[in-house]
Amino acid sequence: MGSFLDDGVNDVLCGCLTVGFAGTFLAFYVVILLVLKFRRDKFNAPIYEQMFNMGIVDCIQLFLHFLGGICTLAQFDMPPDVNKILGGFANAAWFAWIIFSFSVAFNRFIAFCYRKQYNVFYSRRLLRSQIGVCWLVMAIMLAIYLSPYCSIRYYRYNFSWRYDHTTPGEPVIANVEFIYVSTILCFSGICYLCVFIKMVSMREKSITLNGRRHEVRVLIQVWLQNL
Repeated sequence: MGSFLDDGVNDVLCGCLTVGFAGTFLAFYVVILLVLKFRRDKFNAPIYEQMFNMGIVDCIQLFLHFLGGICTLAQFDMPPDVNKILGGFANAAWFAWIIFSFSVAFNRFIAFCYRKQYNVFYSRRLLRSQIGVCWLVMAIMLAIYLSPYCSIRYYRYNFSWRYDHTTPGEPVIANVEFIYVSTILCFSGICYLCVFIKMVSMREKSITLNGRRHEVRVLIQVWLQNL
């Protein structure tokens, strides 16, 4: 075990860690998705459908990180076209994960702060529309990454999927990604902050959370999924 470039970095160890962590989390995630899929009698609330779709894009990212780790261990560079396609899926899934994470955060915000309006916000039609928008974001970004304008590729000596700096649109798309991720995560944080304040105010007013044990449990599940 050592460095392929003699740069002091233990490439084999890094590859093993990438494969180990990504493979382990992917296996657990697949089990969770199967439970959500086939136990609809228990997990039929709108939030679980959002979490299921969010889990799919998570699995896409984990699988591609796992594959990248394999390439590092095997000292194998993917064919350019394959690298570009897989990189497109990797970062497009990341874009989708960000908007899905906001959608579940907003769900918890409505469930705790505007409980009476929950069924209005999460009717079957609106729920499908929200999920559709998230997948549309992924489709748009995938189209961009598959174009000659911008590319994401796996660089095995850096152990990561990165922008191809030789493409003309890389600076623009990279900046768009930074602004997009920062903004959406801020909105998600605001939603969770409002939920926390609501829970604290309920306790201070001696309002029991027993009636909302399910919502609290789902909130914890969402936080664990985000981690």
